[in-house]
Amino acid sequence: MIKLSKITPSNVKGFITGWYNFLFRSEQEFLQHQFIFRLDMAQTSCLQNKMCPCFCELPEKLYDPRACDENCYPEFPSKESWEKIKDDPNYIANFEDTCDRVIHKLATNGIPFRVEDYKYKDKNRVRITLL
Repeated sequence: MIKLSKITPSNVKGFITGWYNFLFRSEQEFLQHQFIFRLDMAQTSCLQNKMCPCFCELPEKLYDPRACDENCYPEFPSKESWEKIKDDPNYIANFEDTCDRVIHKLATNGIPFRVEDYKYKDKNRVRITLL
């Protein structure tokens, strides 16, 4: 149960932003990468319970650009800094390894998920969705 003290303008904005990104922008490469990195950092119990220790709901909280109140993961990098590194071979290899770890983590812990291939801006992409 959420505490009344957690209902602040900043948290309301984060809640709305997370839901909006989840519902309408999750196919964007930047957001999908940040979501997958956060899935990798999230505790297995959070994913199983679909809730962070801060009582935020998952997966929507993983689309909120702010860091977790309980230090589960950092804030999103700026889009500008991400744009500079996204095509770096080391970043790409790290991202592919992260995807493999996340899929293994979800599968071995019985967390329902789906992996989809899709095209975004004429590039093949992979999206991981929690069910």
